[in-house]
Amino acid sequence: MLLGMVELFAQVPIGSFRAHLSNRQFYSLAVTDDAVYFAGKSSVAYLTKEQIAKDDFDFSKWSKVNGLSDVEVARIAYDKPSACLVVAYANGNLDFIKNDELVNVPDVKEKQLTGDKSVRQMVFHNNRCYLVYPFGIVEINMKNYLVKDTWYTNRQSDLISHSLTLFNHRWYLATSKGVYSIDEDNPSIADFAVWTLESDLGAVDYTFLATFQDKVYANRHSFLADDQGVLQHDSVFVLDNGQWRYEPQLETEETRDLIVSENEMMLVEWQYVVIFDGQTHYTSVLYPETGLPSLQSAAFDNDRLWVSDQNLGVWLCKRSVGQSQLLAGNGPKSNYAYNMSWSGGVLAMVPGGYNTAYSPAFMNPACNFFQNEKWECLSDEFYATAPDVHDMINVAVDPKNPEVCYVASWGNGLYKCVNGKIDKHYDNTNSPLQIYPANNQLLVSGLSFDAYGNLWVTNSNSPTIINVLKADGSWKAIPKLTAADGDIAQYIYADSRGYKWITFPRNPSLSLCVYSDNNTIDNLSDDKLRYVDMNANAHVESSVVKCITEDKDGEMWIGTNKGVKVIYYPNRVFEGTALPQNILLEQDGYTSVLLEFEEVSSIAVDGANRKWIGTSKAGVFLMNPSGTEELLHLTAENSSLLSDVIYDVEIDGNTGEVFFATDKGLCSYRGTATEGKEDYTEAKVFPNPVEKGYTGNIAVSGLMENSFCKIVDAAGHLIWQGYANGGELIWNGKDFKGRRPATGVFYVFCSSKSGKEKKVAKFLFIN
Repeated sequence: MLLGMVELFAQVPIGSFRAHLSNRQFYSLAVTDDAVYFAGKSSVAYLTKEQIAKDDFDFSKWSKVNGLSDVEVARIAYDKPSACLVVAYANGNLDFIKNDELVNVPDVKEKQLTGDKSVRQMVFHNNRCYLVYPFGIVEINMKNYLVKDTWYTNRQSDLISHSLTLFNHRWYLATSKGVYSIDEDNPSIADFAVWTLESDLGAVDYTFLATFQDKVYANRHSFLADDQGVLQHDSVFVLDNGQWRYEPQLETEETRDLIVSENEMMLVEWQYVVIFDGQTHYTSVLYPETGLPSLQSAAFDNDRLWVSDQNLGVWLCKRSVGQSQLLAGNGPKSNYAYNMSWSGGVLAMVPGGYNTAYSPAFMNPACNFFQNEKWECLSDEFYATAPDVHDMINVAVDPKNPEVCYVASWGNGLYKCVNGKIDKHYDNTNSPLQIYPANNQLLVSGLSFDAYGNLWVTNSNSPTIINVLKADGSWKAIPKLTAADGDIAQYIYADSRGYKWITFPRNPSLSLCVYSDNNTIDNLSDDKLRYVDMNANAHVESSVVKCITEDKDGEMWIGTNKGVKVIYYPNRVFEGTALPQNILLEQDGYTSVLLEFEEVSSIAVDGANRKWIGTSKAGVFLMNPSGTEELLHLTAENSSLLSDVIYDVEIDGNTGEVFFATDKGLCSYRGTATEGKEDYTEAKVFPNPVEKGYTGNIAVSGLMENSFCKIVDAAGHLIWQGYANGGELIWNGKDFKGRRPATGVFYVFCSSKSGKEKKVAKFLFIN
């Protein structure tokens, strides 16, 4: 293998990240002697040739979490002479991977250039890598990975460079304004003014070039309607004996890529590939059972063809037997992650999406489920239910039965899913949910279960914003809350008191209200409703409520467009005396407000009552239970967090793993707190044994909440002691004096807060 980067699997070490990225969205391929590599948006997956020979298609994957330097991969390419894989990112960053070494070259990323830095093509020649960018060509020495030269092609025009090839010691460059050429030894090659336009081809858009069998092939992009509205196909021209001629065999609707092997050339189209041997051609059509192919690139591999698909996965085509197989490894459907819900060992995630006006964004529907380290996706079932379904923006796993979850659609109502399959679709025909006449959409967003198993649902732009699907399967519309036409009720949260908190992101003066049915859903006469003044008792005024949650002390934590606010006595909210307050921090005699300059998008409470706060541009903050002390700040710069743009944060209470939905995909971090258990039957030490050389934290999990623990050796000497974070004790493997203990068997004596429950756990420590 090229690089000894190891993926993180089920038992993630404390303080470590792992990525949960799609194996169905691939854009570029590279074949080596011992593996095949597939580039997705945020990762590079691979299969070894040994795996392929055994029909084992369990992808391994590299990402920023376990070795790569960045996210959003644009293209990969392999240089056989130097045995080096090049990973080019959309922001211009570059990784060169050879054997067990990765060299990052950020020169293009850091260059002050306007416009697109996503590489279009990589060409290798004479120990050089020529990277074609829209602005020109960057030449890199493959021996030392230093930038040797840059040929700017768009300094005096809006010309865009696409593709480069070398033929008879002359470079040919395909651009948006024709094909240009120049002798490779021309000393003024970096001056685009001296390049020659191949005038016979015209000054139109050419997207791909290739040298094949002593000829140059140029693909002219014509995917536009002519004067009569007829869609024109792409066409290929060939430089043969010094003359350009049209090649009628190679016309495609739109060429996505052009690949050359020693004896064949392949054109990739949206739904098929064309193989050409220089004389004749044939077409290989790919039709999956569900969905339409969206092919991006391809690669020759002896008898096999590998074809990347941006929606479905990777196609493996065995040419000798005429078979095509679609490979989609373990992972979510896509890297779009917006909203999540966790309960009972099941994480559900939807791709989500509002546009700036909160009207439907018409994103493809999906719901991904993560359980027992496996991902399952519900997407085609949505289409089968309603062909125009779109915008899954919220999801709620039933805490009483994690096999059941509900998915909110911003346009199509509510879906009930059982064991990863659609069980029921609720709309205006079988529920109180109503369509908004202005756009004919049924706008469901907020979902929250109460302590009795009732699901509370918000239906925006309808006469009854609050609706409840009762545990017995019947519905009740709550007419207590009415709003002006166009108001959006985004989220609803049912707290431990039975209060329901509803957020209105488009109403600055009435952005949060609280409703109580007095635990009598069918009796409307005792209901209460109150709008919460977000700024009456606050030091910093905010206008938008982004999220709300309850902590373990019953306090309501509210994320806003300007930091965090807390309602400390929410049981008094209907009296009007419980008002949101900012958290004040004092340092060096100065007072500041917690995160007052940050938009807080999500707040999650872990087993130790600490707050994981996601922001729209500053990553994630871990605060102590009161919010007065920053324990951790994770960013894309200082950690393996995929992005600083956080949409949602969710915590697996059993393991302490914290999941972050970002604009670059889903990743997770193994935290140091879990939910406390009712007893000690699940208490265990991880890792066990503690191997020699291990320097990470040692966890004792499955404890009762805030247990007091003592670690002693076999002779009964006290090595260390401390309190659990919720249901998990974290020990750094050192005694009170900072020394690693000697090899031996050690015991953890645990006792509950009352001292009535006790447990002894045993583990082996090797020094």
